[in-house]
Amino acid sequence: MLEKGKEMLKKWVVISILISLAFPAFPLFAGESPHSLEANFKASYHDYKEIDLPEPFKSQEKGFLPGMNLRYNYRGTKIPVYGRLIFEYQQGETDYDGTTQGGSPIKDKTDNKFISGEGNIGFTFSAGPKGPPVSTTFYTGLGYRYWDRGLGGPSPYSEEYSWKYIPVGVLVTYRISERWTGEVEIAAWFILDADIKVNLSEVDSNLNNPKMDLGNRVGWKIELPFAYRFSDRWSLNFVPSYEYYAFGNSNPAAITYAGAPTPITVYEPASRSNIFSLSIGFKLHF
Repeated sequence: MLEKGKEMLKKWVVISILISLAFPAFPLFAGESPHSLEANFKASYHDYKEIDLPEPFKSQEKGFLPGMNLRYNYRGTKIPVYGRLIFEYQQGETDYDGTTQGGSPIKDKTDNKFISGEGNIGFTFSAGPKGPPVSTTFYTGLGYRYWDRGLGGPSPYSEEYSWKYIPVGVLVTYRISERWTGEVEIAAWFILDADIKVNLSEVDSNLNNPKMDLGNRVGWKIELPFAYRFSDRWSLNFVPSYEYYAFGNSNPAAITYAGAPTPITVYEPASRSNIFSLSIGFKLHF
């Protein structure tokens, strides 16, 4: 998968440079500023589920999580360079429906905290002042995501997921009217170095906190932003989005007690997450 990702990235770079040289960037609005800063409230519906396990051992979680995101955007008008920085934070409870290792059903609440950051760089091209009011941006970059998952039940403990990813995406921006613009963004996430830390010491201080590598799989993001430009400097954002990411089975990890080995091993089963979100906020152009 990583080799395919590298080949895709090489092709993306070559194609983007050729396109950007042939089609320099033009602003969709006259006098458009190259910089913008966004602040958005984000509400998401998280649907997490373990897969590749027989019933009744699969667990799943569903629920709404509030949060916020900040974005800085740069669109060069003379040189077609695109840059973006994203920071996002979400925290809240989801409904847990699962079982113990012996198969006894458990229904509880899970405390969740998501923190993510992403940096992008790319090239933008458009048809120019006499062409249609559409621009297309190809980008890549580097991202990081952290998930603190506080499980309940009779012996509560937390799990810490973290992973890096390389986004490879395309962003199409089009002008709807004098004040409205829309966008379509699709990106593939090539996940790297995904791991999980299980904090069993929160149950018993004599237990260790095993750390396991997760199987890396490709994730996806789709966003459909709309912006209403109500002044020269300010826009109102409305952004529906969908995210998908998945992990394979982890390697097994040994459990120790007071530093001594035990015959018990644990592993994290494969899982997938679907996230449906709506963001509303403001953008400052400068």
